[in-house]
Amino acid sequence: MPGRYLGPFTVPAGVSLAGHGASLVGDGAVVLRLAGGGTAVRDLHVENNGVGVTATGDGLVRLESVTVSVTSGAGIV
Repeated sequence: MPGRYLGPFTVPAGVSLAGHGASLVGDGAVVLRLAGGGTAVRDLHVENNGVGVTATGDGLVRLESVTVSVTSGAGIV
């Protein structure tokens, strides 16, 4: 559902997240952690003053129509 949501958030391996235009907002920590292969995220905006998105574990992750805005730090790690 569209809106602004304060993170952090973790998407487990093999799970897909459809943001439908929502914004995930952080306070300096990692906002969105993709934990393993087969994870997919789409239609989402991530905002932070640190790391926006990080992927951990084995396998590939997929980002589709995802924008990441950071004031300092790294957008995607």
